Amino acid sequence: MHLPVTDEVKQQYPLYNYYHRYGIQVIHWWAAVMGCDISLGPTRTGIKDAGHAAFLSAMQTFGSTNRPSVDSFASALHQACSPKVTDVYSVDDILNELKRVSNWFGRDGQYYDKDGNVVSVSGVTLEAASRTTCQHMMGELHPKTREVFSVEDKTKVEAIEPHNLLHDTSSNAPIMN
Repeated sequence: MHLPVTDEVKQQYPLYNYYHRYGIQVIHWWAAVMGCDISLGPTRTGIKDAGHAAFLSAMQTFGSTNRPSVDSFASALHQACSPKVTDVYSVDDILNELKRVSNWFGRDGQYYDKDGNVVSVSGVTLEAASRTTCQHMMGELHPKTREVFSVEDKTKVEAIEPHNLLHDTSSNAPIMN
């Protein structure tokens, strides 16, 4: 990501601005707050109900010479959150989730490179590119089992209309299928 950080970019893309200013940890914290595949809980919502406004408000408390640490950011985020969040999460709870997600991205995470190799975030190739890794990367195999989709699963996937999906914070998650 090498887009110059102009005043317009800062205004339109504050997360990119903070990433550029403070480093990759900001993206890890964003994932912990907003939710990602490794967030805690069945809904993967991250620090539930904290939201982007609290995240950006917490980031604004740090200046160009006052870099946030995970501890200082957890405290700033807790202060920026509504009672709906602070009644559920202590500063330590937030700190632990920020650290857990950052550790996963920093040590445990893996991804596909452009050639289909499975690579750890540390740069080690865990599995060389093969037909299976490339099919899995392209969504042609089941995401967890790497098996060919059953006819039933394929029909379900093809029937999904993503533009009709609601974010889990506005849907009653227990009744969703």
